[in-house]
Amino acid sequence: KLLVNHRGYEGGVIHETARYITYQFRVRQLHAHKHEDNAVAKSVLTYRDSLKRANTYWANLYKYADNQNYIHPNFRQAGAATMRMSCTNPNFQNIPKRDDDQSEYPVRKAILAKPDYYILEIDYKAQEFRLILDYAGEIELADKVMGGLDPHDETAKDVNITRQDAKTLNFALVYGVGIAKLSGMLKCSEEEARLKKAKYFNKLSGVKHFLYKAKNLAENRGYVKNWAGMVYHFADKRFAYKAANSVIQGGCAHITKNAMNMIDEALSNYKSHMFLQVHDSIDIYLHKSELHVVERIQDIMRNAYPANVCKMDVSVEHSATNWNDLVKGIPSG
Repeated sequence: KLLVNHRGYEGGVIHETARYITYQFRVRQLHAHKHEDNAVAKSVLTYRDSLKRANTYWANLYKYADNQNYIHPNFRQAGAATMRMSCTNPNFQNIPKRDDDQSEYPVRKAILAKPDYYILEIDYKAQEFRLILDYAGEIELADKVMGGLDPHDETAKDVNITRQDAKTLNFALVYGVGIAKLSGMLKCSEEEARLKKAKYFNKLSGVKHFLYKAKNLAENRGYVKNWAGMVYHFADKRFAYKAANSVIQGGCAHITKNAMNMIDEALSNYKSHMFLQVHDSIDIYLHKSELHVVERIQDIMRNAYPANVCKMDVSVEHSATNWNDLVKGIPSG
């Protein structure tokens, strides 16, 4: 109300309950510029963020915790159209990542390590991009990525574009993004976006062929399959551009599920056990007497997909305290 009535800024509307609604993007614009209303905008953003965190995260953690302070969310194997697992009551998959949660009390700090256990998080490295390279048969780039080089850096070098443009193109094109939206994502004109796309496909012809083949199959056959045999139907040809994304995102979901099944079997006689899965990462309560099982878990995850060109790899982090304060590497004891 202060920003709208007394400062004269646009973006405030009166709700039927007589409450003012100030559009988030307008407030962020004020906060981004240094002038006298910066402090007001900052207060509005802080309040909104705190309210969202209280209602979306903290209240749900309290609501669903049992009498021993354990939370048992619901995981659905077919929660998404691509067959990614979804999580509800509460949704642990939308809890902010550590890099995105710079508050004084990060939500992930609420998830604690059990006594005599570490929290072990094993995350697939560039899982979707590696699967794209494998389907596309891009041997040269795949070798670089498997050698430990950053996939977006190497794409940028190969195609002679910026790293940010390479990262955008690596995922936007698989999602079937059109030129108009791509130009917005690349922050350039549509003509320049076409040139960058052509440059990308000229160097990564295998990726171009994979995307074309997936779309063509969806249009003419009416369905596509991922590596595990999961079928994605496209009764309406207008949505065939989403076929490649279904193959990749669904394929990654099956890689992670396959790894989970094998990890569960491998840990059947151990105290250590899985407790959470968030898309391409698996979290495990690792008993302090069973550190030797980490190498076995890594091997399982690396080999959960029968790669032809680009093998999967993982990174490992752990914490003796909580889910937020993870440090790189395997615990030493």
